[in-house]
Amino acid sequence: MLFRLFIGADNKTKRLDKKTIMATALKYYPNGFTYYPAAGIWRGGSEKSAVVEILTETKNQAKVIKLAKELKKTLNQQAILLQAVKTAASFI
Repeated sequence: MLFRLFIGADNKTKRLDKKTIMATALKYYPNGFTYYPAAGIWRGGSEKSAVVEILTETKNQAKVIKLAKELKKTLNQQAILLQAVKTAASFI
């Protein structure tokens, strides 16, 4: 399963806190994930954003939901979008 978290800039400071996003994601997924910056639109306005992608063998969303909730609180977000995509992947 591929999980994607779409994370916007802090609602108070308008800054994207890459350091906190990376450190928090590492607590939950120390074996790996992908982070990349993005441009997002939220409620009619543009903001700096980030996407965190986590590829796992499990379909259980509980762990990634905990991560999303922690990031939401820590980063002063109104919401974090969590996308779950069924996929197949292999390390070659």
